[in-house]
Amino acid sequence: MTFPGVTPAARFDPAHLDWPETNCYLDLWIELLLAWGLDPAPALGFAASTGFEGDQFTFGRPSHDDLARLHGVSVHELTVYRPLLDHIAAQQAQGATVLVEVDAYHLPDTRGTTYGAQHAKTTMAVLHHDPAAGRIDYIHNRGRGSLAGADLPGALGGEGVLPLPPYVELARRSGPALHGCALAGAARDALAARLRQRPAGNPIAAFRASLVRDGARLAAGGTAGFHPYAFATYRMLGVTFQTLGQMAGWLRDGGDAGLDGVIEACRAGSSAAKAEQFRAARAIARGRPPEPGEPLDRAEAAWDAALQGLDARYA
Repeated sequence: MTFPGVTPAARFDPAHLDWPETNCYLDLWIELLLAWGLDPAPALGFAASTGFEGDQFTFGRPSHDDLARLHGVSVHELTVYRPLLDHIAAQQAQGATVLVEVDAYHLPDTRGTTYGAQHAKTTMAVLHHDPAAGRIDYIHNRGRGSLAGADLPGALGGEGVLPLPPYVELARRSGPALHGCALAGAARDALAARLRQRPAGNPIAAFRASLVRDGARLAAGGTAGFHPYAFATYRMLGVTFQTLGQMAGWLRDGGDAGLDGVIEACRAGSSAAKAEQFRAARAIARGRPPEPGEPLDRAEAAWDAALQGLDARYA
């Protein structure tokens, strides 16, 4: 089985996406898999099981089981019991990649947003640690950066330890990656499993009800309070559509028929989520509660169309 046409790099090119940045963990895995010469698209089936969790859409992240089966990548939690840089050096010597939750306040690649200005939890992957130079090269979001000087101990604790150990994972290529028909078959199986696991009902309908309930509180919180809310709701919804569309596009490129309607529905839903976010932001800026609008209607219909199309083909 071959996959002509769209290359992995082109499929994930931020210039062609409604949501150039998804969330720090998903973006990190997209970039890490691409750096390893692996296509992230087969591991995106998790998006089909997205639900609304009462105050946010399900946070999108690749399943560790899917990464192991599809790409031969194992992921484990790392127990931090000594200085983090010592752990990083030890894992680097074993050929493992360390994923660390850090404070984006200390990450130079976020200059202009959080760097030196705002504390925010995020995850980075350590590409290389050079103790002699006092520098770490890392992947974060859609790009790469370097930690050195005061930023290094700020983010990782330097030669000491942080007040509380961060959550740390180690990832390594511990088995063979699947290719061709074997990869496509395993990706279809993973997608079918996620379709079976998804919550009953349309998650956008549940979001609509919560928006009506929480509108006055959001208006009272103003623009500052709206930004994190928008990330957890409108943006995660748009990212879910975008991610599902990328996987459907990969399957279609490999020869799976009957996916054009799914891909178009995902594009429509992604665009509608962005339009609804802009509507809500304007309402908040004017001191009014955000109310469900016509773009949310389109997103709800697009979700039904996309999931019904996938059900017909895979479930």
